[in-house]
Amino acid sequence: MDGEQESVLATLLRFSKPYAWLIKQNCPDEKLNRELTMLRNLKSNDFAPLVLYLIDRLNDNSLAELIQIVRLIVDYLLRMRIASPATGSGTTRSLSFELIRKMRDGGEDAIPCSFESLLFELSNSPTVSSEFISDENFAVALQGNFYHVYARELLLRIEEHETKDIPVDISQVTVEHLMPQTLSNWWVDHLGGGDEAERVRLAYTNTVGNYAIVSQGYNSSMSNRPWNEKRDILRDVQFRVTREVAEKDEWGESGIIVRGLDLADRAIEAITSPLPRTRNYRSRVSIEVGVGLYPLLFDDETLVGTSIHAVVYNGESMQCLAWNRLLSVVGYFLHKENPALFAEAANDSVWYSMDKSEFDKPFQVPDSPWFCGGSGNHGKTLRNIAARISDAMGFRESFLLEVVNPLGDD
Repeated sequence: MDGEQESVLATLLRFSKPYAWLIKQNCPDEKLNRELTMLRNLKSNDFAPLVLYLIDRLNDNSLAELIQIVRLIVDYLLRMRIASPATGSGTTRSLSFELIRKMRDGGEDAIPCSFESLLFELSNSPTVSSEFISDENFAVALQGNFYHVYARELLLRIEEHETKDIPVDISQVTVEHLMPQTLSNWWVDHLGGGDEAERVRLAYTNTVGNYAIVSQGYNSSMSNRPWNEKRDILRDVQFRVTREVAEKDEWGESGIIVRGLDLADRAIEAITSPLPRTRNYRSRVSIEVGVGLYPLLFDDETLVGTSIHAVVYNGESMQCLAWNRLLSVVGYFLHKENPALFAEAANDSVWYSMDKSEFDKPFQVPDSPWFCGGSGNHGKTLRNIAARISDAMGFRESFLLEVVNPLGDD
């Protein structure tokens, strides 16, 4: 075996232990293991090289700083996963390797291996799509729908920040929907019956105000029980951020909204915020587009580089947290307005079909038999398709797009 082979094998051996910590969550330090577990839950494979490099550099002589840095990466990713779910893995992969290069290779843009330097670098990300989500945009995104796994990490962050304690192994923590995903007869009546109950369910089931963290045993015992029974169980949950909900006499739309706004404020306090940006983007997409409502236009360059938050039609808003969902949400409003006219327009477009097998990952137009594709297209292309179909039906000017910027490449 020559020297080069021995060097490679020695390197593999050196990194095998921290790699196991990252994959199996078996790090001997409890605090670091907690951060690595959260990181793993946030689909962080593209940051694995950076984390392994940091462990190799800091674990033996700067463990406290290592924990602080990994926590920073968790917070950066948590904000991104909730506020910019459409951001591709290439974004974080390229950023990860660039940070390693700056710490390892030296040169004019070299940085020290420290919390302060990495916070500065993440806050001044080179591209729009790798943006460290601001407090303002994070607060907006937290009022929309997002994946329950990310809610678990979010609520754990709040619990730890406010109580300085997580009383159980976080691998044993699950997320409970306070208003259940499947409504029993009791819940349908409680939420106003029929269409009104379904409206509330669709709008608020997967929002932060309706999420609670519990240990695994509690989750199975609650299911879709009436609120008074569920509330009695919640009183005994280990987490304060969950127990406080048990003080509510009833649970529905208004309670979910109020709690969501409160949790957004608390999340911003608990989860590391970016520093003010002092360095320009390298990306071509660097024009500031403010948070707000914009018309649905053909060949519109204004919204390139933004992420969508909602679609508004004649004052009615529906969450739309990724451009690849635009056609399904616009289709919902058009189908609701005039099903026959929508069918005529849709049949003239390859983007809508009653046969979902035409698409690898079809999105259903809510409350309709229609499906749409388009997930592999740029936001501008999808906006043009939505504009064409809505224009053909005579309703395009009734649409507004609520966007947040800058969160993702278009």
